[in-house]
Amino acid sequence: MVIPARTAIFSAGMVLLAILAFSADVSPDIDLENARRIKTYPSGAKEYLLTDGSRAVVWPNGNTRRTLRDGTVIHTWPPAGNNEILRIKKPDGTVESKFADGTEKNMRPNGSVSWRFSDGRLREEKRDGSVWENSVTDRDLVDPEVVKMSPWPRRVKPGDRVVFSGELLEGYHNPWACVLLSGGELREFKTESFIIRGNRFSLPVTMNDGPGLYKIEIIVRGPLGNRIALNVGIWVNIEPPDEGEKPTLYRTVDPGEPLHHLEAKFYKMINRERGKRDIKTVIWDIEAGQLSRHMAREMASEGFFGHISPKWGNIAKRAVRLYKWNSAAHGLPTSPPDESAPNFIADCIVKSRSFGGAMVTLLESPAHRRIILSPYCTHTGVGVSRVKNGDGRDVIIVIAMLQLNRPRHSISSKPKKIEEEKPFRIYGRP
Repeated sequence: MVIPARTAIFSAGMVLLAILAFSADVSPDIDLENARRIKTYPSGAKEYLLTDGSRAVVWPNGNTRRTLRDGTVIHTWPPAGNNEILRIKKPDGTVESKFADGTEKNMRPNGSVSWRFSDGRLREEKRDGSVWENSVTDRDLVDPEVVKMSPWPRRVKPGDRVVFSGELLEGYHNPWACVLLSGGELREFKTESFIIRGNRFSLPVTMNDGPGLYKIEIIVRGPLGNRIALNVGIWVNIEPPDEGEKPTLYRTVDPGEPLHHLEAKFYKMINRERGKRDIKTVIWDIEAGQLSRHMAREMASEGFFGHISPKWGNIAKRAVRLYKWNSAAHGLPTSPPDESAPNFIADCIVKSRSFGGAMVTLLESPAHRRIILSPYCTHTGVGVSRVKNGDGRDVIIVIAMLQLNRPRHSISSKPKKIEEEKPFRIYGRP
C-alpha cells in the first residue's frame, strides 16, 4: 500500500514543540502621532520617544526598530520575496522571527531553534544536533491527484450511516475500503460494496460499533498499484480533538546513519508494535530484506513511488525474477501457515523523514495496519533508501511481510544478492 506524504498523525507521549507565539504585549506597530522626535541620522532615519517610554527608529525605506522599556527590541522590514519581516529579541536572549511567506522561527537561549512553516510543518532543532519534526500537515487526507470527494460529516451518532461519494480521476479505478472500527476491529469493503457509475462512486458505511473514532480509508487501483485516495476519521458520539492541539514531533532520520542500521531499527519497531498487542514476532528474512532494499533503491533512483515497478512488476514478481522463487503469491494471508498454500508476500511502502512518524502513519492506515499486525505473517524484511536531492533525512521505507509455507527456490537457481557499498548485514548476519 502507498502512503502519501500527507496523512494525518497525532499521538501522545512524544516530544512536543513549543509552538511559536509572539507576546501579546509586543506589537510591531508604532504610533508616532504623539511621539517626540529626538534625533535625525545622516541616513534619513528618525528616532522618536513614544508616549509609553519606548524608543523607535524609522528609516525612509520603511525599516523600523523599536526598543521597549524592558529591553525588548523589535525590528520590522517591508516584505520582499521570502525575507524576514519581523524580529523580536527579548532580554532573556530569545529571538522570534517571522518571514514574508508566513514561516515563524524561535531561537531560545539554550541553543534550540523552533520553526513553524507556512504549510503546517513544524521543526525543532535541539542543542544536541538532533532534528524533530511533525510527520504531516493535515489531520484528514484526500489525495487531489486521485479523487474529488463530496462533503461528509466528521461527527455522527451511533448507528448513523455515512455515505462517502466522489469522482475518480483518470487512470484510477476499482475502489475498495478498509475501516478501523472504534473497538479495534478491521473491516473490508470490496469493490462490489461500492455503487459505481462511470468514474463516480459511493460507499455507505454504518457506524454501528459504538462510540469512538472510526478510521475510513478508500484505496484505488492506479498505474503503479494500490494508492490511498482518502483516509479520514469519523467521530461517533464524541467530540473531535481541538484543531489547535499540539502535534507530536518525531526525531528525524540521521543523515549519516548507514542504511543497514536503519533497516534493523525499523525491523525492531515492527516487532515492538506486534509485541504490544501480543502478536507473534516476525523473523528477519534475508531475501525479503534484499527485495525490500532493491525496491526502495529503485524508487529512489528512478523517481517514482508505487507498488508496481515499470521494470520489475510487483514484489512477488520481483522475488521470482531476482531469487527464482517457485511459489510466490502477492497478497496478505488470511489463515495460519499451511504447506499446501503458496508463499504469500505483501508490501507496505512509505515516504518519511522519521521512523516514529512512519510507523504511526502505517498504524493509522487501516489497510497498512492489517499488514504490519497480521498474525498470519511469519517473516519480514525491511529496505530503506534515501531520496535523491534531499538533505539525507527523507527516506523511502519498504516492508515485505511474508507467510512462508514451502521451499521457495528452484533446485538449479542460485539467489542473486543485492549489495550496498558494504555487505548487507542485520545483527551480524550476512
